[in-house]
Amino acid sequence: MATGGDDTRVLVWPVLKGRDSLDRPSSADHRPLMIHTGHVSNIFCIQFDSSGHYLYSSGNDGFLLKFDIESTAAAAASQQGYTASTLVAAHEAACLRFSIDPANDDLVLTAGQDGCIRLWDLRVSSRDWQGEIRFRGHAQNYVEHNPAVPHLFLATNDRGGIHLYDTRMSFGVASPSSDHGTSSREPALIKYTTTRCRADCISRPSDISSAVWNQDGTAFCASIQRWYPTLYAAMNPDPICVFKTDAAVGQQYKSLATVKTGCFTQDETMGHEYVVAGSDDFCAYGWAVPPVDEMLDAQSARISSTLSTASAETNGSRDIMFYNKGTRISTHVVQAASFALCGHRSIVNSVAAHPTLPLIATSGVEKCFRLFAPFPLDADSSDSAEGIQQPTGRSRNAPSQRRRQMPPRSRGRGIDEDRAVLAYFDNLILEQSSRSVEAASWIKFRTPGRSGGGGSESSAGSSAEWESSDMSDQSDGSSNSSGSSDDDDGMHISGFDGIDE
Repeated sequence: MATGGDDTRVLVWPVLKGRDSLDRPSSADHRPLMIHTGHVSNIFCIQFDSSGHYLYSSGNDGFLLKFDIESTAAAAASQQGYTASTLVAAHEAACLRFSIDPANDDLVLTAGQDGCIRLWDLRVSSRDWQGEIRFRGHAQNYVEHNPAVPHLFLATNDRGGIHLYDTRMSFGVASPSSDHGTSSREPALIKYTTTRCRADCISRPSDISSAVWNQDGTAFCASIQRWYPTLYAAMNPDPICVFKTDAAVGQQYKSLATVKTGCFTQDETMGHEYVVAGSDDFCAYGWAVPPVDEMLDAQSARISSTLSTASAETNGSRDIMFYNKGTRISTHVVQAASFALCGHRSIVNSVAAHPTLPLIATSGVEKCFRLFAPFPLDADSSDSAEGIQQPTGRSRNAPSQRRRQMPPRSRGRGIDEDRAVLAYFDNLILEQSSRSVEAASWIKFRTPGRSGGGGSESSAGSSAEWESSDMSDQSDGSSNSSGSSDDDDGMHISGFDGIDE
């Protein structure tokens, strides 16, 4: 498994002793097999290619790096830092996410905070991008190819956008020195609904951290700031399921402070699919995914009436629903998580599942990553009981700090946690603690009409008249936490290298 963090290094770790074995390596093996260098700022994304011979990474410096794992494996015992075999200056701002084409390891999509999605062919010696989609004022947070149909990909941004694209139609002939190959329009196949409504109000655009495909590419789960993980069917623009937690049993999912990336995993023995996501309450949660076809059929029967002043007055409901072109969208709701992964000492940002074995890895603000399994990994494990359980409370007190203060840089590369960094994020959580995860900035609907948007960026751009509304949950939900890269300190993990492992 590979990890990357604020120390700008990419580390490759041993996870299992042998093929198809859940025996954990001995304590002497709890050190990285390889150390790779080349980044000059925080690392946000790491991925193995399909062969497992190469490892890619991107980060706050805008670089896309490619490391040759095979050529450095023999000398890995020296613990030296190996530089990248390929370096691409992919973006003028942070590159939070990239995606390797499942059908061709040399083709890579990158999402930049400079508002661009770019297509790269690493076989081209000039290192020029081969295509670009440019968005004015919309930082691009996430991009991911569909695992079953590689020419389709998802992209998310900081203005409520989740879009489905086709690489065959979205990019023209590449020429960075001209307008050819650049699309300033939005050639999206589908724009997914992310706008929410409550009574006579509509939400401002939310920051969408990620949108992760399930294993067969038929559905994906979006991490929406100040909301819950939300499931979409691939070809349906409206959400079909929201995954909540039950405070009565100690579950308190929140995504208010940092970038979150979840994952899907499957229990093949029971035939269940789960979605897993990290939370600001120092836990990661997993929910069983109901059958998608059944939720789609039920949603068709629940379509609500057009949003208007009259309907809001007669309804009077404070329930939050999704909103698309004048229609309230009712979704299936999973009211409680199936399991919680606890034991973390700060926010959990990243979750990855092993492709074949029942292993889940988590990481976040802390310097360490954790592995979870449904049973002890070895008989003498002293901390195995910390695995799947209900969440525990925070034990640290945070000093008072200014809201917009940047997190302190971790001092050195030791394994001891930096208390100043942990305290900064504790303080960030405490500032948000009085707000519900459902808190958002709301716009009040004043006159009858229909929204001009498709539930994403243009929710307030209609002929209707809107006004700001405090709604007692006032927050800065339209701010770009993803774009403020320095606020996302911590470790990020890749998917496991699943080549016959």
